[in-house]
Amino acid sequence: MVKKLEQEMGVVTQLIFRGTAMDIIGNNRVKRYNVIAKMNQKLGGVVVNLEVPPALKQTDPDAHKKAESDWFRSRMFIGLSLSHAGPQSYADRVVGETVKEPSCVGMAFTLGQPGRRTALSWFIEKRRPIIDDLTRHIIRALDLYAETNKNKMPSSILIFRKGMSEGELKKGTLNTWNKCEMRTLLFRAAYEMKQINEALEQIRLERKELREYRPTLQCLVCMSNTPDRLFYKGGSENVPAGTVLEKEATNPDRVEFVIAPHIAIKGTAKPVRCTLVCDQRGRDGRRLSLPELESVYHSLCYIHGIAGSPTRLPVPLSDSEKAAERQMNNYKEALNNGFDITLNGTFMEANYYPRLSDSFAHKFKNNQYYA
Repeated sequence: MVKKLEQEMGVVTQLIFRGTAMDIIGNNRVKRYNVIAKMNQKLGGVVVNLEVPPALKQTDPDAHKKAESDWFRSRMFIGLSLSHAGPQSYADRVVGETVKEPSCVGMAFTLGQPGRRTALSWFIEKRRPIIDDLTRHIIRALDLYAETNKNKMPSSILIFRKGMSEGELKKGTLNTWNKCEMRTLLFRAAYEMKQINEALEQIRLERKELREYRPTLQCLVCMSNTPDRLFYKGGSENVPAGTVLEKEATNPDRVEFVIAPHIAIKGTAKPVRCTLVCDQRGRDGRRLSLPELESVYHSLCYIHGIAGSPTRLPVPLSDSEKAAERQMNNYKEALNNGFDITLNGTFMEANYYPRLSDSFAHKFKNNQYYA
């Protein structure tokens, strides 16, 4: 209920249990750091920011110069993920009970620098695997980016789209697996990228100063729920954080890489399979090459702000999952308090889910309220 009120009133809250408070009073430095770091994030503070590795200057000065100019400067990073309702109980399935909760989209994005982020979230049709209503939220995200970046739009946009597992993508027989998987990826990417391009076109039409605005657009589908495991041949030792495979274990028909950016504490390292599904050259900005995409992906796993170790997913993508989960929890809380899910209409209305999303819109602009 507190988080629902937080959303409605635009006041950031932080829950601290009595035991944690006593640890802080008792000078527990780890607990104190974690709480202060989280509060700092929620209030829009920057805990960590990124630089191009200095070692690159020694090995390839030209590449270092390019990287310094546009890896992180004027490049907007966006994470997109979906949160669906949990599985139904056996009793609900037997009586034919329908799923009531809608699906929720989480979109986290950077604001001028990778260390400063915020997020938006909205509802779409239940169980829908493709993101709808993306156009107006991309416009909103670009407006927030400009507000916090001296009215400058990003020259490049790199999107990390949380993908499905290989088992979900597999729709045909083993003989048609590769073609079917790629068709699914490309169809979803094309539908969602079309909405993003519509947002950019709308900005160009409505704002005279941005009539020539055409940023470079790239999109990586990140599949984290795959059966892939990485470890040293002939032993059980895990690979180090940042291990990347470009040729081995990848499909030669696609532009993709397999990366283990994190440190596996237990068991074997579970990597993420990243497939480039959009590589659109714009008037502004520069497309990142495959090695650059790998380096940027790995770098973005180090800016969590609270966890010192690298995360498995780039932080804008893991942030989008948190934002979607927070919105779904607010929706459930509203239902428990008698919220009318019909909104005086029907689920079949074309604008039902946008109206539902607007009724749960938050007032936060440039802070990580979901941290």
